Amino acid sequence: MERLEAEEQRRLTPILAQLSSLQQRDTEATQALKVAKATCQAEEAQLEPLKQCYDTQWPRYESAWKKLAQLREYPPVVRFFVQLWTDVWEQPLEASIQDLAAPLRTLQGQMGPLQKRVAKATQDAEWAEKRHNTL
Repeated sequence: MERLEAEEQRRLTPILAQLSSLQQRDTEATQALKVAKATCQAEEAQLEPLKQCYDTQWPRYESAWKKLAQLREYPPVVRFFVQLWTDVWEQPLEASIQDLAAPLRTLQGQMGPLQKRVAKATQDAEWAEKRHNTL
């Protein structure tokens, strides 16, 4: 009987060592997945207010740009009378577009690096999840 127990213990030792190693890798993969998801959520949380601000400012810029484009479709003499009739003048419209474009450019400059970090964090989270699922 003791011989059978010794034989069983000899067979169990490498299995238990392998199981312990797998448990350790699973724990590490789970932790990496949690960190990757938290990083992704934090980056998205930083990006979201900038996106909302951009999305609220864009329609005003686009509208002014379309008005200017429509106005410029007319020949100069006709354009003058259209401006007189509608009280929408080319120079103030151009200035308005420039004023609206400045914060949009700033937001784009701020959002660019954040979007790259969000993409990398998302990719890292997907990789960590894939690694976790393969264990």
